Amino acid sequence: MQTTSETSQTFPAAAPTRTGNRSRRVTAVLLTSLLGVGATAAGVAVAARAAGQGDRSRIVPGVRVAGVAVGGLSEDEAREKLRAWARTQSGKAVTLKAPQSGRTWNLSLAEAGGRFDMDGSLAKAIAVGKDESWWERVVYGQRERDVAIEPEFRLNEAMLEKQIVRIGKIVHVEPKNARGKVGENGEIQIVSPEQKGVRLDAVATKAALLLNGVPSLRDGGAATLVVTEEAPAVTAEMLEQVRHPLVTLDPAYPSTRDHLFTTHYGSSSSNRRHNIELASSHINGTILAPGETFSYNDIVGPRTPRLGFRDAPTYQDGQVVPGPGGGICQVST
Repeated sequence: MQTTSETSQTFPAAAPTRTGNRSRRVTAVLLTSLLGVGATAAGVAVAARAAGQGDRSRIVPGVRVAGVAVGGLSEDEAREKLRAWARTQSGKAVTLKAPQSGRTWNLSLAEAGGRFDMDGSLAKAIAVGKDESWWERVVYGQRERDVAIEPEFRLNEAMLEKQIVRIGKIVHVEPKNARGKVGENGEIQIVSPEQKGVRLDAVATKAALLLNGVPSLRDGGAATLVVTEEAPAVTAEMLEQVRHPLVTLDPAYPSTRDHLFTTHYGSSSSNRRHNIELASSHINGTILAPGETFSYNDIVGPRTPRLGFRDAPTYQDGQVVPGPGGGICQVST
């Protein structure tokens, strides 16, 4: 009988008298169990296939790049969404502040040579979950992910350094020596006190800006420029120590002035007059201690436009040609 044949294939042989309805019930239970197992296996297979194929072509759900949700998107869709976000970032600026003057400059990410690395950021997002087994993807696929990815940025350091140097020229202040004169009683009177110089430390400023990477520029905010102070060569305290008489003695012989010269420059051009007065201002108030040597070039300094000297007639190779500092030879003579 067919029923007996099915039973014999699945269960141990039974007495002929016990076949019939019981045999049909066992067959029904067996078919139901097989159907349940088959449905479960089919469901796992479908889920595994979805985990193995669907997530491979799309970013897994729950992934964000710079706060932008890209989960479930294809690479092209995510790229377009991040491109829109990147356009809002290039204009953001960090405020740089000079500690002494309080002056500020706004430096944007684009001005600093920074740009959003689209390919690098997308690669991080696409890689999420790709190293998981198919079973892990089935299990984790049923859970809600929350993966935050910091965006990748590229920085042109040469552009950043150029901006720092530009600001450094504005911040720079040359130190000024204290100036004094000898009073009627021989005491030193301070005409003007010394002034410390300020120089931007470009290396330290760059390091401070990049302390947290490019995002410190991207996120905006404020940063203080790193500057160093330059001490002047002559201070008011030094001038006051030049002469402290212990006693006053009558001169052993009358003090005399060896020579007195007068030179006129009123008929010179305005630039030449300016150079003569500027050079004289550097010399005026200079005090030589015993044994010291006076150097005109050291005191007056380089004759350059940056130091205030203007073009006026100069002698070069036997020719009269315009040049910065023209006329100061009259001061040295």
